[in-house]
Amino acid sequence: MAKLVEHGEQAAGFTFYHTPGHAPDELTIQKGGVLFAGDHILPEITPHPTIKSSVPDTVRNNLPEWHRDEDKLYGLDVYLRSLMLIGGMGEETLVMPAHRLINRGKLNVLTAARAREIADHHIERVEVILEIMGTSSWSLGDLTKKLFAHRRLNNVYEAALHETMAHVELLIRCGDVLNTPENRFVGTGTQNYLDFLSGPASQAVNSSSP
Repeated sequence: MAKLVEHGEQAAGFTFYHTPGHAPDELTIQKGGVLFAGDHILPEITPHPTIKSSVPDTVRNNLPEWHRDEDKLYGLDVYLRSLMLIGGMGEETLVMPAHRLINRGKLNVLTAARAREIADHHIERVEVILEIMGTSSWSLGDLTKKLFAHRRLNNVYEAALHETMAHVELLIRCGDVLNTPENRFVGTGTQNYLDFLSGPASQAVNSSSP
């Protein structure tokens, strides 16, 4: 029989952490000094954050109460908070990812510190987007193509759009980017995201709830 687990719950020597952001229902499971991290933390590549989403009330009403607030389940800010939670466990904690543990004959040994590397990557991407935008007006498509100008997007264009949008959403929330009625994005010239990001990073390590 299936049983729901809550963030921080312990059972049979395992500790369960709700680590949304890459996926709303992502669980990271700890056994001793090892974390089973799913797609939350991966070697070689940086998992993309979800974009802000909503679910129908018919679905929401059948979810556990702590799982009904989409703002706590989706978005780059949520993913960064989850990454910082795990990153706080440091280099003493090994990570078993869902894939790429062994890739092309190479064993990718990870520690929880990898979570902070992924968080740093996404923060750097926020900075790059602001630098690209300046105070000009951009469509999401043009911004994505500029951001990923170093690679071909043929089969991954939609994924790249979502990646870009997740970062733009955070900047809109911080007031560093405005969304115009024409559905274009304009930089405001501010860097409020710096203050915003210090919150999730500092709060996550001591958080006992998702």
